[in-house]
Amino acid sequence: MNFYTICAFFYGVFATSQSIFNTKLSAVYGTWAGSGMVHAVGLLVLLPTLLTPWGKKKGSAPWYDHLGGFVGILPLVFTVLALPTTGVTINLAMSMLGMVVFSCLMDSLGLFGMEKIRLRGMKILAICVLALGSLTMIALSGDKLEGNLPIGLVLPLCFAGGVTLVAARVLNSRLSKKCGAGYSTIMNFLTGLIGCTVIVACMRFQIPVRFPAAGQPWYIYIGGALGATGIFLCNVASPKLSVLQMTVIGNVGQIFTGIVIDAIIGKFSLGTIIGGAIVTIGMILNTKADAAARAKEGRQH
Repeated sequence: MNFYTICAFFYGVFATSQSIFNTKLSAVYGTWAGSGMVHAVGLLVLLPTLLTPWGKKKGSAPWYDHLGGFVGILPLVFTVLALPTTGVTINLAMSMLGMVVFSCLMDSLGLFGMEKIRLRGMKILAICVLALGSLTMIALSGDKLEGNLPIGLVLPLCFAGGVTLVAARVLNSRLSKKCGAGYSTIMNFLTGLIGCTVIVACMRFQIPVRFPAAGQPWYIYIGGALGATGIFLCNVASPKLSVLQMTVIGNVGQIFTGIVIDAIIGKFSLGTIIGGAIVTIGMILNTKADAAARAKEGRQH
Protein backbone atom coordinates (compact mmCIF):
# COMPACT_ATOMS: atom_id res chain seq x y z
CA MET A 1 0.00 0.00 0.00
CA ASN A 2 1.39 3.40 -0.98
CA PHE A 3 0.80 6.68 0.85
CA TYR A 4 -2.29 7.65 -1.18
CA THR A 5 -3.88 4.23 -0.73
CA ILE A 6 -3.44 4.57 3.04
CA CYS A 7 -5.04 8.04 2.92
CA ALA A 8 -8.00 6.62 0.98
CA PHE A 9 -8.42 3.78 3.50
CA PHE A 10 -8.38 6.11 6.51
CA TYR A 11 -10.80 8.44 4.73
CA GLY A 12 -13.23 5.51 4.93
CA VAL A 13 -12.32 4.93 8.58
CA PHE A 14 -13.05 8.55 9.52
CA ALA A 15 -16.21 8.62 7.39
CA THR A 16 -17.69 5.74 9.39
CA SER A 17 -16.35 6.92 12.76
CA GLN A 18 -17.88 10.37 12.42
CA SER A 19 -21.28 8.88 11.63
CA ILE A 20 -21.59 7.60 15.22
CA PHE A 21 -21.45 11.13 16.62
CA ASN A 22 -23.35 12.72 13.73
CA THR A 23 -26.24 10.28 14.19
CA LYS A 24 -26.52 11.24 17.85
CA LEU A 25 -26.34 14.93 16.99
CA SER A 26 -29.11 14.57 14.39
CA ALA A 27 -31.25 12.64 16.90
CA VAL A 28 -31.04 15.61 19.27
CA TYR A 29 -31.32 18.57 16.88
CA GLY A 30 -32.97 17.06 13.80
CA THR A 31 -31.36 15.90 10.55
CA TRP A 32 -30.64 19.23 8.91
CA ALA A 33 -29.78 21.29 11.97
CA GLY A 34 -27.51 18.45 13.09
CA SER A 35 -25.84 18.29 9.68
CA GLY A 36 -25.39 22.06 9.74
CA MET A 37 -23.67 21.80 13.13
CA VAL A 38 -21.35 19.09 11.78
CA HIS A 39 -20.32 21.39 8.93
CA ALA A 40 -19.98 24.35 11.31
CA VAL A 41 -17.69 22.43 13.68
CA GLY A 42 -15.58 21.20 10.76
CA LEU A 43 -15.32 24.73 9.42
CA LEU A 44 -14.33 26.15 12.83
CA VAL A 45 -11.58 23.55 13.09
CA LEU A 46 -10.31 24.41 9.62
CA LEU A 47 -10.62 28.22 9.58
CA PRO A 48 -7.31 28.92 11.39
CA THR A 49 -5.53 27.10 8.57
CA LEU A 50 -6.49 29.93 6.22
CA LEU A 51 -3.65 31.85 7.87
CA THR A 52 -1.15 29.12 6.95
CA PRO A 53 0.26 28.01 3.59
CA TRP A 54 -1.67 24.74 4.02
CA GLY A 55 -5.07 26.41 3.83
CA LYS A 56 -4.38 29.20 1.36
CA LYS A 57 -5.65 29.06 -2.19
CA LYS A 58 -2.81 28.00 -4.49
CA GLY A 59 -4.42 28.43 -7.90
CA SER A 60 -7.70 29.09 -9.68
CA ALA A 61 -10.67 26.88 -10.49
CA PRO A 62 -14.14 27.40 -12.02
CA TRP A 63 -16.93 28.20 -9.59
CA TYR A 64 -18.62 24.82 -9.94
CA ASP A 65 -15.52 23.02 -8.64
CA HIS A 66 -16.23 24.73 -5.30
CA LEU A 67 -19.61 22.99 -4.89
CA GLY A 68 -18.40 19.62 -3.57
CA GLY A 69 -19.78 20.32 -0.10
CA PHE A 70 -23.14 21.43 -1.48
CA VAL A 71 -23.45 18.31 -3.66
CA GLY A 72 -22.25 16.31 -0.65
CA ILE A 73 -25.46 16.98 1.28
CA LEU A 74 -27.52 15.23 -1.43
CA PRO A 75 -26.54 11.73 -0.17
CA LEU A 76 -27.95 12.77 3.19
CA VAL A 77 -31.22 13.78 1.49
CA PHE A 78 -31.49 10.39 -0.18
CA THR A 79 -30.57 8.55 3.04
CA VAL A 80 -33.17 10.43 5.07
CA LEU A 81 -35.82 9.49 2.50
CA ALA A 82 -34.80 5.86 2.07
CA LEU A 83 -33.52 4.69 5.47
CA PRO A 84 -36.92 4.25 7.20
CA THR A 85 -37.85 1.74 4.47
CA THR A 86 -34.55 -0.01 3.73
CA GLY A 87 -32.70 -0.28 7.02
CA VAL A 88 -28.99 0.47 7.41
CA THR A 89 -27.41 -2.50 5.60
CA ILE A 90 -29.52 -2.37 2.42
CA ASN A 91 -29.04 1.39 2.23
CA LEU A 92 -25.26 1.02 2.61
CA ALA A 93 -25.03 -1.82 0.08
CA MET A 94 -27.12 -0.04 -2.59
CA SER A 95 -25.15 3.16 -2.01
CA MET A 96 -21.90 1.21 -2.48
CA LEU A 97 -23.28 -0.27 -5.69
CA GLY A 98 -24.11 3.23 -6.93
CA MET A 99 -20.59 4.38 -6.09
CA VAL A 100 -18.96 1.46 -7.95
CA VAL A 101 -21.14 1.79 -11.07
CA PHE A 102 -20.75 5.57 -11.29
CA SER A 103 -17.02 5.38 -10.60
CA CYS A 104 -16.61 2.87 -13.45
CA LEU A 105 -18.64 5.13 -15.74
CA MET A 106 -16.50 8.14 -14.88
CA ASP A 107 -13.25 6.23 -15.39
CA SER A 108 -14.29 4.62 -18.66
CA LEU A 109 -15.67 7.84 -20.18
CA GLY A 110 -13.22 10.25 -18.56
CA LEU A 111 -16.05 12.40 -17.15
CA PHE A 112 -15.30 15.62 -15.23
CA GLY A 113 -11.89 15.74 -16.90
CA MET A 114 -10.74 12.56 -15.14
CA GLU A 115 -8.18 10.29 -16.78
CA LYS A 116 -9.89 7.87 -19.18
CA ILE A 117 -9.34 4.22 -18.17
CA ARG A 118 -10.48 1.37 -20.42
CA LEU A 119 -12.46 -1.42 -18.78
CA ARG A 120 -11.28 -4.89 -19.83
CA GLY A 121 -10.11 -8.26 -18.54
CA MET A 122 -9.36 -8.31 -14.83
CA LYS A 123 -10.86 -4.83 -14.40
CA ILE A 124 -14.28 -6.11 -15.48
CA LEU A 125 -13.87 -9.13 -13.18
CA ALA A 126 -13.03 -6.79 -10.26
CA ILE A 127 -16.15 -4.74 -10.93
CA CYS A 128 -18.32 -7.87 -10.97
CA VAL A 129 -16.81 -9.02 -7.66
CA LEU A 130 -17.42 -5.59 -6.11
CA ALA A 131 -21.05 -5.67 -7.25
CA LEU A 132 -21.37 -9.22 -5.84
CA GLY A 133 -20.10 -7.95 -2.47
CA SER A 134 -22.83 -5.29 -2.35
CA LEU A 135 -25.54 -7.77 -3.38
CA THR A 136 -24.32 -10.28 -0.77
CA MET A 137 -24.70 -7.64 1.94
CA ILE A 138 -28.29 -7.09 0.81
CA ALA A 139 -29.12 -10.80 0.59
CA LEU A 140 -27.75 -11.62 4.06
CA SER A 141 -28.79 -8.42 5.82
CA GLY A 142 -32.05 -9.75 7.21
CA ASP A 143 -33.53 -6.27 6.68
CA LYS A 144 -37.03 -6.08 5.26
CA LEU A 145 -38.28 -3.33 3.00
CA GLU A 146 -41.06 -1.97 5.17
CA GLY A 147 -42.16 1.63 4.86
CA ASN A 148 -44.18 4.16 2.94
CA LEU A 149 -42.02 4.17 -0.19
CA PRO A 150 -42.28 1.50 -2.92
CA ILE A 151 -39.24 -0.64 -3.76
CA GLY A 152 -39.16 0.88 -7.26
CA LEU A 153 -38.45 4.28 -5.71
CA VAL A 154 -36.51 3.56 -2.53
CA LEU A 155 -33.73 1.42 -4.06
CA PRO A 156 -32.94 4.02 -6.75
CA LEU A 157 -32.77 6.63 -3.96
CA CYS A 158 -30.10 4.58 -2.18
CA PHE A 159 -28.27 4.10 -5.48
CA ALA A 160 -28.43 7.86 -6.15
CA GLY A 161 -26.92 8.48 -2.73
CA GLY A 162 -23.79 6.62 -3.84
CA VAL A 163 -23.70 8.41 -7.18
CA THR A 164 -23.90 11.88 -5.63
CA LEU A 165 -21.30 10.97 -3.01
CA VAL A 166 -18.81 10.13 -5.78
CA ALA A 167 -19.75 13.31 -7.67
CA ALA A 168 -19.06 15.41 -4.56
CA ARG A 169 -15.74 13.68 -4.01
CA VAL A 170 -14.68 14.26 -7.62
CA LEU A 171 -15.51 17.97 -7.39
CA ASN A 172 -13.43 18.20 -4.20
CA SER A 173 -10.64 16.32 -5.96
CA ARG A 174 -10.65 18.72 -8.91
CA LEU A 175 -10.52 21.70 -6.56
CA SER A 176 -7.77 20.05 -4.52
CA LYS A 177 -5.66 19.48 -7.62
CA LYS A 178 -6.03 23.10 -8.74
CA CYS A 179 -6.08 25.02 -5.45
CA GLY A 180 -4.64 22.71 -2.76
CA ALA A 181 -6.03 20.02 -0.46
CA GLY A 182 -6.40 22.37 2.52
CA TYR A 183 -8.35 25.00 0.60
CA SER A 184 -10.57 22.32 -0.98
CA THR A 185 -11.38 20.87 2.45
CA ILE A 186 -12.39 24.30 3.77
CA MET A 187 -14.62 24.96 0.74
CA ASN A 188 -16.27 21.56 1.20
CA PHE A 189 -17.43 22.47 4.71
CA LEU A 190 -18.31 26.05 3.80
CA THR A 191 -20.59 25.16 0.88
CA GLY A 192 -22.04 22.23 2.84
CA LEU A 193 -22.87 24.59 5.72
CA ILE A 194 -24.52 27.04 3.32
CA GLY A 195 -26.62 24.23 1.82
CA CYS A 196 -27.77 22.95 5.23
CA THR A 197 -28.56 26.50 6.39
CA VAL A 198 -30.74 27.09 3.33
CA ILE A 199 -32.68 23.88 4.03
CA VAL A 200 -33.14 24.74 7.72
CA ALA A 201 -34.28 28.24 6.70
CA CYS A 202 -36.85 26.73 4.32
CA MET A 203 -38.10 24.73 7.31
CA ARG A 204 -38.46 28.06 9.19
CA PHE A 205 -35.65 27.13 11.56
CA GLN A 206 -37.81 24.56 13.34
CA ILE A 207 -35.29 22.83 15.64
CA PRO A 208 -36.50 20.41 18.36
CA VAL A 209 -34.28 21.85 21.12
CA ARG A 210 -32.21 24.95 21.74
CA PHE A 211 -28.45 24.89 21.41
CA PRO A 212 -26.72 23.67 23.51
CA ALA A 213 -29.07 20.82 24.37
CA ALA A 214 -29.23 20.13 28.08
CA GLY A 215 -27.83 16.86 29.37
CA GLN A 216 -25.88 16.02 26.22
CA PRO A 217 -22.15 15.12 26.39
CA TRP A 218 -19.68 17.41 24.62
CA TYR A 219 -18.33 14.66 22.39
CA ILE A 220 -21.49 14.42 20.27
CA TYR A 221 -20.20 17.58 18.55
CA ILE A 222 -16.82 16.16 17.43
CA GLY A 223 -18.14 14.49 14.28
CA GLY A 224 -17.34 17.62 12.28
CA ALA A 225 -13.69 17.51 13.37
CA LEU A 226 -13.43 13.82 12.38
CA GLY A 227 -15.16 14.64 9.10
CA ALA A 228 -12.70 17.46 8.38
CA THR A 229 -9.82 15.02 8.84
CA GLY A 230 -11.48 12.45 6.58
CA ILE A 231 -12.26 14.95 3.81
CA PHE A 232 -8.70 16.26 3.91
CA LEU A 233 -7.34 12.73 3.48
CA CYS A 234 -9.80 12.23 0.63
CA ASN A 235 -8.64 15.44 -1.05
CA VAL A 236 -5.01 14.34 -0.73
CA ALA A 237 -5.66 10.89 -2.20
CA SER A 238 -8.33 11.53 -4.85
CA PRO A 239 -6.15 13.42 -7.37
CA LYS A 240 -3.63 10.55 -7.29
CA LEU A 241 -6.06 7.61 -7.65
CA SER A 242 -8.67 6.65 -10.21
CA VAL A 243 -12.29 7.28 -9.23
CA LEU A 244 -12.90 3.54 -8.82
CA GLN A 245 -9.72 3.04 -6.76
CA MET A 246 -10.72 5.84 -4.39
CA THR A 247 -14.25 4.46 -4.10
CA VAL A 248 -13.24 0.86 -3.45
CA ILE A 249 -10.45 1.56 -0.95
CA GLY A 250 -12.63 4.05 0.93
CA ASN A 251 -15.46 1.48 1.02
CA VAL A 252 -13.12 -1.16 2.47
CA GLY A 253 -12.11 1.31 5.19
CA GLN A 254 -15.77 2.01 5.94
CA ILE A 255 -16.75 -1.66 6.07
CA PHE A 256 -13.76 -2.60 8.24
CA THR A 257 -14.52 0.21 10.70
CA GLY A 258 -18.21 -0.73 10.76
CA ILE A 259 -17.35 -4.33 11.63
CA VAL A 260 -15.03 -3.20 14.45
CA ILE A 261 -17.68 -0.84 15.85
CA ASP A 262 -20.34 -3.58 15.67
CA ALA A 263 -18.00 -5.95 17.54
CA ILE A 264 -17.37 -3.36 20.26
CA ILE A 265 -21.08 -2.77 20.85
CA GLY A 266 -21.88 -6.48 20.66
CA LYS A 267 -23.64 -6.60 17.28
CA PHE A 268 -22.94 -9.14 14.55
CA SER A 269 -23.80 -8.77 10.88
CA LEU A 270 -22.99 -11.82 8.75
CA GLY A 271 -23.93 -9.94 5.59
CA THR A 272 -21.54 -7.07 6.31
CA ILE A 273 -18.64 -9.43 7.12
CA ILE A 274 -19.05 -11.70 4.08
CA GLY A 275 -19.91 -8.80 1.77
CA GLY A 276 -16.94 -6.86 3.12
CA ALA A 277 -14.63 -9.82 2.44
CA ILE A 278 -15.89 -10.03 -1.15
CA VAL A 279 -15.44 -6.27 -1.63
CA THR A 280 -11.86 -6.61 -0.31
CA ILE A 281 -11.19 -9.33 -2.90
CA GLY A 282 -12.61 -7.00 -5.54
CA MET A 283 -10.26 -4.26 -4.35
CA ILE A 284 -7.26 -6.58 -4.69
CA LEU A 285 -8.31 -7.60 -8.21
CA ASN A 286 -8.84 -3.96 -9.16
CA THR A 287 -5.40 -3.02 -7.79
CA LYS A 288 -3.78 -5.81 -9.81
CA ALA A 289 -5.68 -4.75 -12.94
CA ASP A 290 -4.46 -1.16 -12.52
CA ALA A 291 -0.88 -2.33 -11.95
CA ALA A 292 -1.01 -4.51 -15.09
CA ALA A 293 -2.43 -1.61 -17.11
CA ARG A 294 0.34 0.74 -15.92
CA ALA A 295 2.99 -1.88 -16.73
CA LYS A 296 1.58 -2.37 -20.22
CA GLU A 297 1.45 1.38 -20.80
CA GLY A 298 5.07 1.64 -19.65
CA ARG A 299 6.18 -1.03 -22.13
CA GLN A 300 4.37 0.77 -24.95
CA HIS A 301 6.25 3.97 -24.17
